[in-house]
This record gives sequence, structure tokens and C-alpha cells, in this order.
Amino acid sequence: LHWIEKGGKAPNAQGVLILNVKGLRNMVTALKARGVEFVSDVKEVHPGAYCTDFKDPSGNLVSLYEDTTR
Repeated sequence: LHWIEKGGKAPNAQGVLILNVKGLRNMVTALKARGVEFVSDVKEVHPGAYCTDFKDPSGNLVSLYEDTTR
């Protein structure tokens, strides 16, 4: 990931950074309170596992993932 000046766009932004988290819904609430805009709602991707996505300031996609079965 590389910083791009505000208003710029990452060239060929094709990658996705996936972060495993605990307490996904609480984290989403906290990030929204700080102004993060999500591009998808929290969704179940397989039984007991959830994810949601947002873009960083350079346009890179970041996915937050939680597996509640582990």
C-alpha cells in the first residue's frame, strides 16, 4: 500500500488487504464514528463468519473479517 495525496487514486488498485478482527460490529461502529465510510454492509460469508469493506484514503480496499466459530 502506498500513500496517494488526497483526491488522488491508487494506480491499478486491485489488491485487497484483509484484516482478521474480533468484535467486528463494534469495530465498524467505532470506525464510522471516526468518519470511515464503508462500501458494504456487514455480511455473513459462511456460517459464523462475517466481513465488511471500506476504502483507505488512497482508494485501496480494506476488508475486515471475523470468524465467530473460532
